[in-house]
Amino acid sequence: MNSYKITAPQGLSLPANTAIRLTAEQLSRRLHLVTELKRRKGVYVSDHALGFKLDEEIAIDAELPPILAQLVSPIVDKAAADKAVERKAIEELDALRIAADDATRQAADLRAVADQKKELLTTAEASARHPDADDAIRSTAGIAKTEFETADRAAATAEQEAAKASAALQEALRKVEGSQPSLFGRIKSALKLG
Repeated sequence: MNSYKITAPQGLSLPANTAIRLTAEQLSRRLHLVTELKRRKGVYVSDHALGFKLDEEIAIDAELPPILAQLVSPIVDKAAADKAVERKAIEELDALRIAADDATRQAADLRAVADQKKELLTTAEASARHPDADDAIRSTAGIAKTEFETADRAAATAEQEAAKASAALQEALRKVEGSQPSLFGRIKSALKLG
């Protein structure tokens, strides 16, 4: 339900069949015009247009047509607005956390591959130094060296990207802590950041 305050001096007339929530006073004046919805306690509809005066507050279960929206001002539910800000911050920070975690995992996987290539290179170099080594063995050592260097560069690049992603997450957390300190603890808890 969206809550509004009537701002038009002439008031506002809502079309028939608009689902609205009424205060006890509003209901007492309109009881003969409205019917409560069976599955939605406190929400009413009318077969007729319903009029509201200047400064009256109403809650409507629909978007107002643009022509009617000019006659009201939204009543902001501070708790709902704060919850929306918190939810958005959690979603944005969670996306950064996931990106940092993924980048860290990818860097670890690539580092493990580079370490395996290093072991193969060590073995291939030892074989190539053997006095009975032929050109094929020496060539294998060269290939192993190239594969290790390629894997090592890929791992180093991934580690840099993981560090950047982690730094971006930490910077975003610092901004939230500075701008919304009351939400910071709940956000950290929701993201399980300790």
